[in-house]
Amino acid sequence: MFFRDKGPDPAARLDATSLSPRARARRALRGSTTGVTFEDVPLVPSYVAQVTAGVTRVRQRVAWLNAMSVEASAEEIASIERLPFVARVDLVRGYRRRVDDERTGRAQAATSSSRVPESRRAGFDYGLSAGQLTQIGVPAAHELGLHGEGVMVAVFDTGFDTLSHEAFAAMSIVDRHDFVNGDDDVANGRDRGEGSHGTETLSVLGGYAPGHLIGPAFNATFILAKTEDTSSETPVEEDNWAAAAGGRRPAAPTSSAARSAI
Repeated sequence: MFFRDKGPDPAARLDATSLSPRARARRALRGSTTGVTFEDVPLVPSYVAQVTAGVTRVRQRVAWLNAMSVEASAEEIASIERLPFVARVDLVRGYRRRVDDERTGRAQAATSSSRVPESRRAGFDYGLSAGQLTQIGVPAAHELGLHGEGVMVAVFDTGFDTLSHEAFAAMSIVDRHDFVNGDDDVANGRDRGEGSHGTETLSVLGGYAPGHLIGPAFNATFILAKTEDTSSETPVEEDNWAAAAGGRRPAAPTSSAARSAI
């Protein structure tokens, strides 16, 4: 559900909202937003408390959308819609993946992997990753001494097996959180969100295993967020993504069979 406002005096709460020095520097460097904005102000605690008390489970809280996503019964949703501070409630709808979508993806992957040019450039042994890196001009950037230094990258995906993959031995990972299961373990295990895609994407982006794979930004600093629930393919994962982008860690979820709403 989306709230109408951020309380009776959002300006006062705006002054008390803090951003990290890195966030302030990034805003000063890029775009037109240079300071704290209305979107940065946290959700009104009393709104959150009333909604939490009237639903089956709170999934995520997203300050920059001024919204919460919850799991609730039809009766609970009707009650939420009557709250004076709730602007609107949207149901999360599903999507079924088609078989021909998967076949097309496999065919494209096979075609791209067959083109592997010279593997050694810029003093690095790129191995089989040379093809993909040359396509986007990475060796030329590496020759200029650009390897991701000073850049922080947040990766939102399925699980990340950073402890068992040789390409992550020297990677700088400063924070991690599982927005699917509500804990700080982003590795693949027995919970929801398992899958090789997160590990593969992270290795392609910042892995370092000379002779096999070298990511274009292997010297960057990384934040890992598990946001993809591989037990389904529905827009509910957008809630996890939005919460991760907002940098807010929600309370651990509880089980529920109720439908979801944001």
